[in-house]
Amino acid sequence: MKICFWVSHVATVGGVQRVTAVISRELSERHEITVISNDSDDDIKKNIYKLPENVRILKEPKGLTRIPTAKRIFRRINKLTGIFNKESRLKALEALYVPESIKAALVTFFNSFDFDCIVGVQGFNSLFLASVSDRLSAKTVGWQHKCFSGYFRSRNRYFWNQDELFKKYLRRLDGYVVLNDDDKADVDREFEINSTVIHNPRSFTSEEKCDPYKKSFIASGRFVYSKGFDLLIEALSLFARKNRDWDCILVGDGIERPKIERLIRKKKIADRIIMTGYTDDIKKYFLKASVLVMPSREEGMPMTILEAFELGCPVIAFDIDAVRPLLRDEKDGLIVKRSEGAVGLAKAMSRLSEDTELRVKMHRNVILKAEEFDLKKTVQKWEKEIFNLV
Repeated sequence: MKICFWVSHVATVGGVQRVTAVISRELSERHEITVISNDSDDDIKKNIYKLPENVRILKEPKGLTRIPTAKRIFRRINKLTGIFNKESRLKALEALYVPESIKAALVTFFNSFDFDCIVGVQGFNSLFLASVSDRLSAKTVGWQHKCFSGYFRSRNRYFWNQDELFKKYLRRLDGYVVLNDDDKADVDREFEINSTVIHNPRSFTSEEKCDPYKKSFIASGRFVYSKGFDLLIEALSLFARKNRDWDCILVGDGIERPKIERLIRKKKIADRIIMTGYTDDIKKYFLKASVLVMPSREEGMPMTILEAFELGCPVIAFDIDAVRPLLRDEKDGLIVKRSEGAVGLAKAMSRLSEDTELRVKMHRNVILKAEEFDLKKTVQKWEKEIFNLV
């Protein structure tokens, strides 16, 4: 089959990029895979996720989905007020987010290929694809990468006040993939569709495992607000007042790095934190630690937890929608109430640092749990989903 993944980026740092690359690479062993993205030539050459040569990467035509400045202003007004997010004003909402000029360009572009199936990766690409699905020669699938509440119930973010648009268009797709049963229940109820659950896979397997006796936490991800690294620094500051033995390996980079570095200096805990920057070998840092702390405010299906499972690293995380289906409290790690914030994280960190027996038990549990996220099982589900359509 000829399968296309249409994604914003596949050659830069991020969980969506990584899982798209991992699944594309595996599918390319049996199918013709094309990835269409907005990546620069330099990023594509770096190929940080090591896509093989038989995966064709094409750059999205410049301006393909560009929204004029005037419309962006009205989109901002709608996000703040919801003035257009009504069934009676749906035409105005469509004109702002999926104008006919963009639809026509998408139809011309995608129909110039002979794809059997096009997968719109993340929310906007899924929406754009849905808006022209009846005019495309290929079958269409949307792939939701954030939890329902993150996409549609986070005030002034993502698809806040755009429900009516998704309600109209998602049902036009031939398929819609979500990451867990909770999201399926929410999406199916709100948008009156029958979505498919396909878990993200672990990105690698490893014979080596973390040593549960090591006295290091690890945290990994992009330095952006949603990842909550400011909460982690606050928690480490509280934790360090009583514990003098443990440190934290902080892996990643991003626009909020200067803010995080200032906070570390302010809290005077620079001697307890090892900042590595971006890495394409997360495994080597996991093997220096024994507990993953994931302070995210919101997630889709966090790849870092699946990596932790594979390496035998129990997890401390907030009780956000993406975590509850993945993490068994007291078995695979500790789930902290979001309302407890940094204080709750610090308490959980203290508990696991002090209870070696519990860490060892969780270490064994998560190694077994990792088998649920086998790459080949995930790809088989994707193949089944696409074969059923094509």
